Amino acid sequence: MKGTLRDRLPVFVVILFILQPMLDVLSFWMDGSGSSLTLLLRMGVLALTILLTFVLSDRKRDYFLLAGVLLVFYAAHLVSCLQAGLRDPVGDFTNYVRIIQMPVLVLCLITCFRRNDRCFEAMQWGLTGALWVILIVEAVSILTGTDASAYENGHGVLGWFNNANSQSANVAGLTAISLAWQLTWKKQRRWLFWLTALGGLGTLYLMCTRLAYLGLVVITAGLSITLMLVRRKTEWKTALVLAALCVVSVAVLPISPLGHHWDNGNLYEEGRQQQLDTMLGEDREALLALAERKRAGETLTEEEQTRLVEGLKPIYEEYVGDFVTMFGLEETMELYDYAADILVFSDVRPKKIAFAEALLEVSPVTTRLFGIELARFTVGENTYDVENDFHGVYYLYGVVGLAAYLCYLLAFVWLVLRALLRNARRYFTPEAVGHGIAFLLCMAHAVFTAGVLRRPNASVYLSAMLAAIWYLVKIRAYPENGKE
Repeated sequence: MKGTLRDRLPVFVVILFILQPMLDVLSFWMDGSGSSLTLLLRMGVLALTILLTFVLSDRKRDYFLLAGVLLVFYAAHLVSCLQAGLRDPVGDFTNYVRIIQMPVLVLCLITCFRRNDRCFEAMQWGLTGALWVILIVEAVSILTGTDASAYENGHGVLGWFNNANSQSANVAGLTAISLAWQLTWKKQRRWLFWLTALGGLGTLYLMCTRLAYLGLVVITAGLSITLMLVRRKTEWKTALVLAALCVVSVAVLPISPLGHHWDNGNLYEEGRQQQLDTMLGEDREALLALAERKRAGETLTEEEQTRLVEGLKPIYEEYVGDFVTMFGLEETMELYDYAADILVFSDVRPKKIAFAEALLEVSPVTTRLFGIELARFTVGENTYDVENDFHGVYYLYGVVGLAAYLCYLLAFVWLVLRALLRNARRYFTPEAVGHGIAFLLCMAHAVFTAGVLRRPNASVYLSAMLAAIWYLVKIRAYPENGKE
């Protein structure tokens, strides 16, 4: 029976990755009801993957060890949440599963690589297939006029997908991996390589997010340099074309969809600042002067303090009313350093981080170690769950959770650095560089957005990148290490 399962592992791996964008499309078309259904389907796929690879693994103790660590940490997190008053245990546990999906899937994929030599190539097929599903869906959405757009003002091609940052990470990572793999594929089809480049890089250009555009530049530059270093004679034409694409991408940034989006955004913010100034009224200059003195550390008289608080009160209730409700008016002004700038209030990410910091101040001490319950970030109809993945891990799972997560990721970085120091010629290949670029772009998205670590689709692709790094270092370059 194990022999049969082992033989079919490559097919399972291909299906695992091609299924991801299909679930995204299903969630998009079912709108709110689809998120719960697709989440259950993803949970089912994850459970099946764990069960299948556990049965085939010859190192079952690794599964028990990982499960033990994850359960012990969640128990500590749960105790911390109970001290503050647990509101939604099911929602909190579901969010935890999203976080731990990545390390669990890495272990499962490594088991697949160890048990069947064809699984790594199958993963490349699956990732390339997932990219083409995304590209076809986005093309159809444009042709049928059903594109969701990355922004509310209609800018940016998104297709039938719900999250622009997550989709940016997905397309960037999959494009880097697919192009690099096709460069090393024995049955090269150069027309397919350039078609994939046109689709993947073109989508990043049209997506209109900063990180998508960064992905376009990094992929073309990284692969071009790699080809020049590794295959100076055989691939110089491809390297030059990629380098030209990189230069052109940088040059046309001001007139690109992203450039137009920035221009319109600046005009919009100017209009909102005028609205805020109108709310301050004729006393605006005097209030701004008092606020500047307050920021400089000067002590105001009681009359001046009252005048400042009452004058700024309308804009704070308008733009950060939930903060005022939860923490008090003057406390909120202290938190925002008595600002009266629309850019301060309209920048969502710092606002949510400020909310999380204020929440920590009124929470038990253990929350700094093991995190805050997700439900506590919701006030009325507004959610202040932070929009940066690493910040999210810190606030939701504390110093211990963030440290563990960073150590896990850094272990793979060290694996790469040690391999390059050991034998750069053997390890530095276009295929390895493609996975390295994909990983770095995913980390950039995790630093600046909440589009990777807690997104069940993007974290699956991140799992593939990390498992590929392990395979390329431990098995591909030195097959004798595969049983270590």
